Amino acid sequence: MKKKTRIILYVVLPLTLILMFFVIPMIVARVVNDMLFKKRSEVKEVFKLSVEDYPNLKCEDYIFKSNNDIDLHGYLYSSDTLTPKGVVIYSHGYNAGGSNSTMMFADYFVNNDYYYFSYDATANGASGGNNQKGLVQGVLDLDKAISCVKAIDKIKEYPIMLLGHSWGGYNVGAVLKYHPDVKAICSLSGFNSALDLMASSAKKKVGSFLTNATLPYLKLYENWVFGSNYKLNAIDGFNSSNCNCLIIHSSDDKVIDMDYGYSKYYKIYKDNSRFSFIKLENKGHGYVFLNDSARVMVEEYEKGDKPFNKDLYINGLDTDLFDKILLFFNNSL
Repeated sequence: MKKKTRIILYVVLPLTLILMFFVIPMIVARVVNDMLFKKRSEVKEVFKLSVEDYPNLKCEDYIFKSNNDIDLHGYLYSSDTLTPKGVVIYSHGYNAGGSNSTMMFADYFVNNDYYYFSYDATANGASGGNNQKGLVQGVLDLDKAISCVKAIDKIKEYPIMLLGHSWGGYNVGAVLKYHPDVKAICSLSGFNSALDLMASSAKKKVGSFLTNATLPYLKLYENWVFGSNYKLNAIDGFNSSNCNCLIIHSSDDKVIDMDYGYSKYYKIYKDNSRFSFIKLENKGHGYVFLNDSARVMVEEYEKGDKPFNKDLYINGLDTDLFDKILLFFNNSL
């Protein structure tokens, strides 16, 4: 009997505890990660744009390698009348399927005398890979995209500006750790760290208690996937560079709470002359860059209420907002 008791105390009980408090939670963390990221993302057909939609645009394709030796596709936009003063590099959002659906950004910046470079992140659009891996992969892909731009002879001498939406808004801040020479960034509806966004999303679905209980395991899993890079965050990036930073967020964003990006940054940098903040109202998250007519049309289309108006979408950029971003970039030269 004593032997059985010892076995239970010294073998069965420890193994049970390890199973309950480490193995099973780590398996759950991996399953959740795979559900979110182990897939490709493509632009929906109705949102696909072409240089033919913007008569002044010219596009050159570039292929560069990710840190995992995967082919990533980049696109350099210009025009015959371009008098360049810099390069804007765009980092797209998660599940956007690549950068194609925001080609109106390219048209705007090229018409305002910037080269414009966008790319499809790992397992998005024309880029290779079947696993997006995680949010940190976005920073690593942007790092390689910037290095690609710096190696293109005709544009490598121009100052670099970064623009990112959502996931891309996180990427453009965090990547400054690797490229502190960037002149300016604009983070549109972004967040500070991958773990911040996971916490924000989880709390909405399962509540604070379960989120706080599982977060340590998500950290461990992210560390296993990305090594020390799992800690990459925008605040550390900001503090690694002297670049100017424009932070934009809508107060009604239901995807990424302002507390995980804009509000956090504002508390730290509100009196820092390098930082500017624009708080929007009633612009949401996914289509914050569209004017009201185009945004409402897309939202009604996605609800199934109205057909998609392609012409309205092609010309749907919120130029009032982008004029402010342009002015910020111009003043940072």
